[in-house]
This record gives sequence, C-alpha cells and structure tokens, in this order.
Amino acid sequence: MSFAAVIQWWEAWQLRVLAISCLLLQWFLFFSAASRKFQIRGWFRFFIWLSYLSSDALAIYALATLYNRHNNPAASTARSTSTPINSHGLEVLWAPVLLIHLAGQDTITAYNIEDNELWTRHVITVASQVTVAVYVFYKSWSGEKSLLQAAIVLFLAGILRCSEKPWALHRASINSLVSDPPAGSFLSANRKRREWQQKRILNIMKRLVQECLKNFAPRISQNQVGMDGDGEDEQEEGESPLTLKGYIQHAAQFFAEYEEVPDSGEQDDQNHEENNEEKQDEELEKAIPHLPTEPRKLFVDLPFPYARRLSILQSFFRLDGPSANRVLQAGLSNTFDLLYTKERVFQTDYGLFVRTGGMILNFASLGLFCRSHKHGYVRGDVIVTYILLAGTAALEALAYSRLVFLNDEFVPRSSRVLNEPPNNNPLDQLWDRLLKRATEAIRRRLNIPRISRSSRENNYYRFRSWLGRPRWSKAVSQYNLLDSFTRDTRPTVLSRVASWFSCKDYLDRIQHVEYKPSSGGITEAVLAYLRRGWIEYIHDVATYRRFNSRRGQWTLERYCRELSWSVQKPFDESVVLWHIATDLCLRKLGCYHQGPDQSQGPLIARCREMSNYMIYLLFVQPEMLLAGTRRSLFTAAISELEELFVGNGKKPPVEDSVLSREIFAEAASGPATSIHEACVLGRALQRLGDEKMWEVVEGVWVEMLCYSASRCRGYLHAKSLGSGGEYLSYVWMLLSYMGMESLADRFQQPEPAEEDMVAAGPSTSQSQGFARV
Repeated sequence: MSFAAVIQWWEAWQLRVLAISCLLLQWFLFFSAASRKFQIRGWFRFFIWLSYLSSDALAIYALATLYNRHNNPAASTARSTSTPINSHGLEVLWAPVLLIHLAGQDTITAYNIEDNELWTRHVITVASQVTVAVYVFYKSWSGEKSLLQAAIVLFLAGILRCSEKPWALHRASINSLVSDPPAGSFLSANRKRREWQQKRILNIMKRLVQECLKNFAPRISQNQVGMDGDGEDEQEEGESPLTLKGYIQHAAQFFAEYEEVPDSGEQDDQNHEENNEEKQDEELEKAIPHLPTEPRKLFVDLPFPYARRLSILQSFFRLDGPSANRVLQAGLSNTFDLLYTKERVFQTDYGLFVRTGGMILNFASLGLFCRSHKHGYVRGDVIVTYILLAGTAALEALAYSRLVFLNDEFVPRSSRVLNEPPNNNPLDQLWDRLLKRATEAIRRRLNIPRISRSSRENNYYRFRSWLGRPRWSKAVSQYNLLDSFTRDTRPTVLSRVASWFSCKDYLDRIQHVEYKPSSGGITEAVLAYLRRGWIEYIHDVATYRRFNSRRGQWTLERYCRELSWSVQKPFDESVVLWHIATDLCLRKLGCYHQGPDQSQGPLIARCREMSNYMIYLLFVQPEMLLAGTRRSLFTAAISELEELFVGNGKKPPVEDSVLSREIFAEAASGPATSIHEACVLGRALQRLGDEKMWEVVEGVWVEMLCYSASRCRGYLHAKSLGSGGEYLSYVWMLLSYMGMESLADRFQQPEPAEEDMVAAGPSTSQSQGFARV
C-alpha cells in the first residue's frame, strides 16, 4: 500500500477512529480510574494519566475534525466515491456524544490537585466545544424526523453532562473549600430549615407507619427513629465555646476518669467483647455522629473548634482498633472523592438531576435512532453510530448504577456504619428501618435462611471494591540509604544511561521504592504513644504544646539522656543520622534482609519500616517530611560512604553484618561526618542491650513520625491522595482525631503565658530547649 493510499484511508476513516477511540478511553477510565486510591504499579498509573489527558485531547480533536469537514466541503471529497449519498447526516449524532465524552468519568475529574484550580480553563473549553457542536448540528441538519429528535435529545444530554466537569473542579478547588460556610453559621440556615420541615413530615409519617405496621412489626419508638440528635451542626451549636486551656482541661479529665474504671469486671468485659461483636458495632454507631464524615476542612488547614475537637477525641478514643481504622480510612477515602471526583456535584440536588436526566436522554436518543430510517447512509457510519450511542448509554447506566449503589442513602445502616459515617437525617433513618423490616418480612414469608453478618459485610465490601470504590490502602513506602549505596557501586546498564541524562534519582524513586502491605503495628505504636501522652504528660497548655513538639526527646529523657544531642540537630539531619544508625544496628544483627527471628521480631520490624519510611520521605517526598527539608543530605551521605570504600580502593561487601562492621571500623577514625556521627550513635545504642535499644529506637521513630505528620500542610496531604496516599496522611488524621496540635494551631495560637510555663513543673522544664526546631 502506497503512502498516498494510507493518507486517503486515514482521511476516510479518521473521524470514525477518533470517535471509537474516545469511547474506548472512557471505558478504560471507568474501570481503572478508581484504583488511584491504591498504591498501584507505576506503569498502570502512567496509563491512567495518559488516558486522562488523551480523552480530552481526542474529543476536542474529533470535534475540530467535524468542524473542518463542514466548514470546508472540499475536505469531504477524500471519502470513498462509492458512497451512495453523503452520510454527514449521521454526524449530527456524533458531536453530542463527543461532548458527553468530554465530560469525563465521575471517578477522575482531576488527576492532580492543581487541576482543580484550572476550572476556568475548562469553562472556556466547554463553551468553545459546545459552540463547535452546535455549528456541526446546524450544518448537518437532517430532514428525517426521528434522527432530528434523537440529535436534539442527545444535545441536551451532552450539554448537561459537559457542564459537570468544570463545576466539579470549581467545587473542589481550595478557594471553594475554604469558602464553605462553617457548621452552625447563618449561611447554613437553609439546610436547617429543610431539616425542620423534614422533622414535621417525620412526625406525620411516623404516626401513619405505626398504624400500618402495628400488626406487622413492633412499634417504632421515639428513640429508634433518630430523634436524639440533629446532626453535626446542631451538636456544635449546643456546645459551649472552649478555649485551648479549657479543651485541655476537659480532655485531661476525660482520660483521668477513663483510667479510673474499676478492674473487677475487666475480665468479664474482655470475654464479652470476644463473644459479642454486636457491642463493637454499637460503640461505633454511637461514636459515628460525633466524628467528621468528610474532614475536608483539615486538608485546607482549618482545624475544628475546640468543642468539636473534644467531642471527636472522646468518641474516637472509645473505638477499638479495627473500628478506628475504618473511620480513618473512610475519612481519607471521602476526602479523595471530594477532591478528585465529582462527589461534590452529586451532593447537590441539581447534580443528581443532571446525572439522572442525562442517562434517560441517552437511552431516549438510542431508541429514536433505532426507529429512524437508515437505508440511505453508509453502512460503516451506521455501525459506528450504533456503537457510539449504545456504548455511551451503557457507560452512563453503569456510572449511574455505581453512583446509586455507592451512595450511602441506598445502603442499609448496619453496613454503612462499618465502612463510612452515616447520614443522621431522620427521614433516612426511618427509610432504613422500614426497608429492614420489609426485607425481614419477605425473608420470613419465603423461608429464606438468614445470612451471617460477617458474610454480608464481606459481600458488601467486595461489591463496593468491584464497582471501584476501594478502601484506602495502608501501604508503607520503603527506601534505604545503604541499599542505594551498594547499588551505586555495582551499576547496571540502565542506571548508567540514566546517569548520563541526569535522571538517576528519578529512576531510583520509581524502580527501588518498595511497599510494605500492612502498617497495623506502626499505627498501634503511634496510638499507644498518643494515649500515654494524654495520660502521663499533658495537663496544661505548656505541656500540650511541648508534647506536640517532641521528635525523640521524651523517649531519650526516659531511657538515655546522653543521646539527646542526636535530636538537637535540624530535623532532616536527625532523620539521616537515626536512619543510618538504625540500619547499622539491624545489619550487625543480621536481621535486615533475613528478617528477625527473635521474640522482639515485631518490634524490630516496626523500627526498620519506620526508619525506611522516614528516609523515603526525605528522598522522595521532602516537602512532606518538613518544610525546608534538604534532599541533598541523602546524596551527601552516599558520597561519604563512597569516600570510605571507593576512595580507599575497596568495594562494599554484600553480606549485611560484614558491611556494618566495616562501616563502624572505617568511620571510627574518619572525620566528623554524618556517617561518623551515625556510627557513634549506633555504638551507644548497642551498649544499651538489645531489648532497651529497640525500645529506644521505636520511641524515637514514633515521635519523629508524629512530628513530621503534624508539621506537614494539609494541602500536601491532600495532594498525596491523588497518587495513592501516603501513610503520613493516615498518621496525620490519627493525630487530629486524637486531639493533637495541627500546623495551623501552631501558627495561629499565641505562645503560652509565663505562668503556664512555670505551672508545667520541673519534670518537663528540662525539655524546654527541645520544644522548637
């Protein structure tokens, strides 16, 4: 086939290929975009990103091709001369389909958080493409009535759907999130009025339901309907305003009373919890109304009021580990939906109306096209039109089904509590109870066996994950400085090529970052540290602020004060120092790559994972570790190791214990570099003994992890959600729910008064010098 023939074929099939490609990209995004919540493979994330960009580009290019074909009639002569008549009339249906594709999928309106700030650009794009589509519609005006009706109906659907994306981007922008009315303000009066009207309707419906169901089911009592709470906003209005001092006093009193629970029934309570899982669900159901369902304010550095924060702390502290984990996962998952999907659009009545109307109009246009006369058109164009209309309608139906089934309004309350906080609307609670009673009556009438609650929950979560709304991944990223050094001394061909193009660091971040699948042990250590801080340390404003500024001082004060010099350095230097020291201790014991086989195995594994995660943040995400973090410290430490070995004509040994021993020996007589200081720290830790050493290492890393999480901007946590999320964001949410100080608190609150500093007592005054970075 000659080149001219290829060009002629492309001119004839260009528009068809572009339209079908747009449809295929939308189907790919429908099934793959929601997986961005996970720590997925880099190549798969690359294809999602490429499809996200290409979907808009192809739709715009296809509309431009349509415009050129009708604006320049001579361009259509490249089409086959055997065509019986001009089939441009079918293209009147292709333009609105391309508008629908330009709207994108619900699960990926923004790929990066910066895309939300470009909503004005998308408004201009939508306006220009709608103008092009209207021009094509005018030039392709068909005299066939059914075809014209299908085109008009589809244009309505296309314009409605096309307007969703810029609207969703605008509502997810930082300015929009910051400008949202706070709970209890006068701007939320309309919602309060609607809730009051719903309560009036509820009283009427409740009497009718009781009369109808008095012989069918037990009466619905007052407390069952959900009249005991009016939602998050009403609770906040009823709470008295608290200052920081009052908040700490109430929190300290709560923990003191919590610790004074008598131990006589402790064993019975434990047995009861083991044999009765319903109690855990009841505790979670009681706590859910007091927890934020969508903590988006935290991600724009707007902390909760102290009264609200106290309520969250008291409710969250009562939860067991799995329930608390689900609450944190739900908060991160919901925030991802608000920032990167069309979730905020569907929270409005107009958004649901647009989606419902768009789906109905799509099927209506498909039916009208099936009824129209198609004998005079090219068979290939008819087939392409069928594929576009049917494929788009099916995609809209699936998207609408996912929206309905994943909307908590359609999920029974028992399942809803276990995954995400519920809506406390009284009408919704009444609907849930009516649905539950009707389902139970049908089950008994048909003699259907009851499904166990655990099986029902597993099926529910499996169904939600299949539809594309998985829970947030808890993977902990891992990187290691000594492993990077040994790889550099034995470079591969790919690494050498990357070095020539000055992108070796980028290759290392992609190729050598590992992920640990579970972070439960680290989370338990962080939670134990926070609880111990509230019980043993915090009792006033001064101790509260000093505790939130700890980054290893508290652990070293209790175990080995002589190592306090290691945390008096800048934070990034301390991270590098402790990472190398921890790594040398691990390798000397021979339990880095082989894994610990002692009774302290889980403790050592946590220390290794936290150490590797913190150095990963310094090398890959330095802006999240702390503002002003120097990534160059990592490369400087690599250079110092190269000077120890390569400069002396040696190659680093492969065996871990030998490598650790030689680094200790070579650095002992070397200059005062970071490697030398890390060796000094490592030897001091080894003199403590294995048991005490790993307790100290774990305590220091937990404090550093909490310090880094609390000092990271909410915007950076929100940004990380778009690439699968960081475990640091999980810890940050945990700190917030446990009532700790945020970065905004640190900047907005005044320094504690001098009398508060004196009242803190001599037990904490020794650490005053470590309170600041």
